[in-house]
Parts: sequence; C-alpha cells; structure tokens
Amino acid sequence: MIRPYEESDAAAVAALYNRYPDVPNPVDRELDAQLVRGELAERGTRLFLVVELDGEVHGTIGFFQGSVRRAYAPGEVFGDMFFLSPAVRGGSVAGRIFSQAIRTLRLSGVEVVRLTANPGNKLAFPLYRQVGCSVTGPVTATEDGNIELVSYMPRVMARLRRDYAHLIPQSLQLNASWRYVVGGGERALGDDTEVLGGRSVLRTQLAIEGTVFTVLLDPEDGELLHVGTDAGETPALAPRPAPRPPAVSTVEVDGLRLELHHEDGRLELYGADHLGPLLRETWPVFGPPYVTGFRRALRRAEDLTVTPLTDGWLVAERHPGGVLLRETVLTGGVLKNRFRWEGGEPPAGTLRTIVESGLRKALLLTQDGHVPAGRGLYPLDATEFATAGAELPPDDRLGWWDEERSVGLDVRRSGARARLVSDALLLLDFAPGHGHGVAVLTEWPGGAPLAVDGMSLLEPQPPAAVPTPPGAADRAPWTPGLVARRQVHRAAVGKDTLLVSAEAGGVAAWRSAGRSVLATPFPKERVFGSNPHWRAGLWATRQGPREDPDRGLGWGAEQDEWHFDERTGRLCVAGLDWSAECPVGGPADRVDIDLRAERRQDDSEVVVWLTPAAPRQPDVLVPGRPGDLWQLRKPGVWQRWSDRLALRLADGRWLSATPGEQHGAEVVHRNTKAGPLIGLVSRQPRGTALAAGWSLTVLPDLAAADALLRTRAAGH
Repeated sequence: MIRPYEESDAAAVAALYNRYPDVPNPVDRELDAQLVRGELAERGTRLFLVVELDGEVHGTIGFFQGSVRRAYAPGEVFGDMFFLSPAVRGGSVAGRIFSQAIRTLRLSGVEVVRLTANPGNKLAFPLYRQVGCSVTGPVTATEDGNIELVSYMPRVMARLRRDYAHLIPQSLQLNASWRYVVGGGERALGDDTEVLGGRSVLRTQLAIEGTVFTVLLDPEDGELLHVGTDAGETPALAPRPAPRPPAVSTVEVDGLRLELHHEDGRLELYGADHLGPLLRETWPVFGPPYVTGFRRALRRAEDLTVTPLTDGWLVAERHPGGVLLRETVLTGGVLKNRFRWEGGEPPAGTLRTIVESGLRKALLLTQDGHVPAGRGLYPLDATEFATAGAELPPDDRLGWWDEERSVGLDVRRSGARARLVSDALLLLDFAPGHGHGVAVLTEWPGGAPLAVDGMSLLEPQPPAAVPTPPGAADRAPWTPGLVARRQVHRAAVGKDTLLVSAEAGGVAAWRSAGRSVLATPFPKERVFGSNPHWRAGLWATRQGPREDPDRGLGWGAEQDEWHFDERTGRLCVAGLDWSAECPVGGPADRVDIDLRAERRQDDSEVVVWLTPAAPRQPDVLVPGRPGDLWQLRKPGVWQRWSDRLALRLADGRWLSATPGEQHGAEVVHRNTKAGPLIGLVSRQPRGTALAAGWSLTVLPDLAAADALLRTRAAGH
C-alpha cells in the first residue's frame, strides 16, 4: 500500500534508512524519529509518501521546497528520499508511487519537479527517463556527485488539459505521463536539448489517444514555447532575451573585498592570494521550514532593496506584513551582520543563515583543538540529512585556519544556535534583532591537535633517504604495440613501465618493480564513484573553477578524443597537452607530469586525476601546522584538500603527490566507495597560458613518505 506519511511513521522511516547501506541520503550516524521529523520540517515538505507492506514501511519518496544544498521556487519541488527496500523492488511499486505523487502535486499547483542522481548509477536513469525527467544542464557530476534532472510534465499536462480537452478524455488522469512520451527513454545523457532557429529547446512528443502532441520548452526555466499537434512543422521561435548580468556591489577594506550578490542576497568575502571566497553567507530566511540552499538559493532580486553604507549595505526584503533588514559592514577585519524586522507580526520567530568557509585546505578550529578540515572527516557529513549535523554548545568556538596563506576565520555567533553540517558548513538560527560576525585572522590563534577517531598526528619516523630529482636526462623512447587489440605506447625506465593509451585518454598502466601503482579498468570502461566513464589510471580533464558555488570540482568524466604524439611523447587534445615520463637516472621510482594549456577567455581548471592501486580505505598523510603530518585512517566517504599528500598502496609501499611551482596548485583526495580518487588541480586564469608540473613518487615505506613530505614542507 502506498499512502501519505504520518507523524507516527517517523521511527519506521528512520529504521528503514538505518537498515540499508544504499539509501539515497546516507549519513554516518543512526537516525531516529526526531531527526526524521526535523528533516521533513526543514525541507518544506510538500508531499511525503511511504510504501507499507505487512504493517512495515518498505519505501519512501519525498517532494520538498529544497534541502540544505538548494532551494526552489513555490511552483517547483525537489524530489528526494526515493528508496525501496529489496522486498518491493523490481515490480510496479516504483511507477505507482510516482504516479500517485505526480497527481497529488499537480492538483496542488506544482508545475516542475527536480531531482538529482548519480550518473554512475546506470540502473536509476531508465526509471527517471520513464517518469519524464530530462537533463538540461551539464551531464557530468558536481562535487556532490550528482547531476540535476528536471520534469516539466506537470506543466505540460496542465496545458494539454486546458487547450486540448476535446482530444483528451476526462477519464484519463494523465498521472503516468511518461507512458505517453514518444522515444523519451531512448535518448542518451546530453541529447535532451536541440537547437531550433538559433535557440536551445527541449522537445517532447506525447501520443495520447491517437493524437501526437509536440511540446517545445525553454530548458532553463521550462517556459512553454510551443504546444500543438503539428508534429511535422517547425515553428518560428523568438530569440531568448539576453540575460542581464547579475548585480554585484563591492566594498574593499584593508586588503579584503566584500561582495553582495543582489540576485539572492548572499555575501562573499575575498582575501589576497586565495582562490575563491574566504567565506560565503546566505540571505536569512524565516523558519521552519528552513529552505536556504548553500549551493543555490532562491532568487530575490525583485524583493531586495540595497542602500549603501560606509563599508557595507543595508538590505531590505519585502514581506506581506513588514520588512526584514540585514545591516552588513566590514570593519577592522570583521564582517558584521545585524538583522531586524519592521512591521507587524513576523512570519516566524526564527531566522536561519548558512555560513560557509571557503578555506579548502584549512584546519578546523573548535573549542577542544584543531583537526584537518575535510567533508566527512570531522564532523560527519550531514549535507544529505542536515538535521543529523553536530549541534554546538552556546559558547563553543568555531573557525578555520589556512597555514599556507596564514589566514583564518573566527565565527562570533553571539549566542545563535549553531549546527555544523559538515567541516565547512555552519547553520545559524537566531531571532530578529540578533547580530553575529566573522573575524578574519592573520595570526595562528593557538590550540592543540584534537583527538578524533581515524585522525592523528604522525610521530616523526626514523631518518630515511629523501628522493632527489634527477638533473637533465634523456627521455625513454615510446614503442607502439597492441594490448587487447588496443593501440598503446610503452616506455620503460629501470624498474618502471608506463603504458599510454590515446583511446583511454591517459596512462593505462604504471608498474614499478613489477607491481601496479595505478588501479585501471583498461581496456574496458567502468564506473568509478560518480564517473560513469572510467577508462585509465591517470588522465587529465578541464573544468570550471573549483570554488564554483553550484558545481565545485567534478569527477573527471570528460570524454575527449586524445591523440598521442610519438615524437614528443605527449597526449594532445584541442588547447591542451600533457606527458607522463619516468626520468632517466633518478634514484626514486617516479613519474613526472608536464602539462601545457593554451590561453582561454575564462577561469578554468586543469585536473590530472589518478586512481591509485590502494585499498578502498587507505592510510593517507596530509600536512597540518609547520612540522606536523596527520595520518588519516578514516573509513567511509570523505574528502580533503591539501598542497601535497602520500597514500599507502595495497602492496605496502607509499605513493606521494607533490606539485611544481604553478599558480593555484592543490591536491584533492576523495575516499569513495569504489576506492581513492586523487585530483591534481591547477588553476588557469583567464587570458593566460598554463604550464604545470607534478611528481608522483613510489616510496618503500612510511619513513620514506614521512621524510619526503616533511622535506617538501621545509622548501628543500
């Protein structure tokens, strides 16, 4: 039986999510009824259905105004928490629960349904296709591991009901609208939109009672551009109006730059020599429900009035019964916000804002000490289930410190209720009249290392020889050959052998002393995390800025047509080429990566990705304070940014990754369910060419890895 959720179901829903590891909203703690009720309240639940079998809850699906990541307009909903236990999978339940949900949502005025999915989950996409979902944006996963899908079917069906009632019997409820879609499930990801008359459109055809309807929509906002039965005609469409550039106000004080984004009211604070903002803060929203969205907030441009102040602004948001005001100033290295309500009774007694640290390589500062920040390292990652985040006592300290840039943040919350949803996301709840601030630190504020399960300072190891780079050396020749009927090129130096495949777009194999250094699917293609097209053990991609608030750093899923230049030993694609070489004459087993990129007219990243031949949960070394190395033995899924690292391979040796001296070079380590994924990230600012280099070194033991990273930290 499929029925609406009741408050008494909360404990059963928590038990269902605790029972299975493949739930869509994983969080590394036991859920209970209180957390489930709180989550449904904070998301602005429009509809939540449960599947009941023999008196037990075996499935759920929810539709919300948003989540902690994204907020949606009133006519839209976000579909999430779709889960069926093995007892009810594989039958008609999935289609029936969607049918019931779509009918209820359509009757309540919902026109657009959005959801997210892991592109590596190839079993889920046929279902989402069947329910009328399209991919109108990027087809590669965001940093969160998902892509966004959208269904405009409720809007389309309402229009057909209105304009073609004479062709559609009233007895047809049109709830299972996907059953009428012509060829919808046959499209590949990225083929949903087409260009018609110079305009991008989303075309849908539906066969209802012998009539084929053609619908053209704007993929960005779902505007209905054409609805008719003229399947063979091409209507003339007006060009899409050029979007106005978003309004941004700026103040600069003492080397800091503060931006106010008028479209959604968010604040971004920038400092010298740091890529991206040091800090973001969302516009305050009344709650519950707390629908904020640190990735994507609601657009409020028409409701916000901005009045300049000395070193800041007074921003007012109109409400039916009054005005919400936020006064923001940047003074003495402190970003200060004060909130007040003017008018009648406020919509609610509590406001919420999200403070997000942009210090990717930071140490997290708490009342008890400091620990390397990283999503899923400490505290647990509750971005999928925000109410499971860590509630902070009223007087607890919280901040971040970036040792490389000697910059930090200290949150001064003045008694606001605080919940740490991940290492960098802080939810602040407070009443109108409250004020809080964030101070920019320029000196280490002190604090001892924090004792956390799976994270500890590494004691200095016995002295070990530090690998030294070789001088000028000849390059080992590449010889062509075939592996599994695939064209490859091979190079051997000492104990190292490299196998490069242009078809796979990178290094298909690296063996050192006869043992694999890289995990690789070559010659096949497989799924790795949120990358559905994993083909090599070492490859390069280009993407947008790592600090992009909506997408972040992806998963290396681009599929470029690479060419291998036998003369230079480089893999080449338009505007980008790179090489992986074993230097001749060096004392260490090492591969040097040399990368070149032509000038571009946007800010972008070039990322060299690698999948080490390591256990799924390997030991990892990352730097901390001067002279400190942290050893991470953390189970589960997590992510840590740093400037260098070392990782223990499956055979007991260690692999280190260290950058050359290029702009914006950072290393990101992701522990995934499929194993570790490392990204060597180099920033290419607009209008500039890029020359970047990295060294990957195989080391015999922990002492050698310790010595290399500590020596690198000392600048030798």
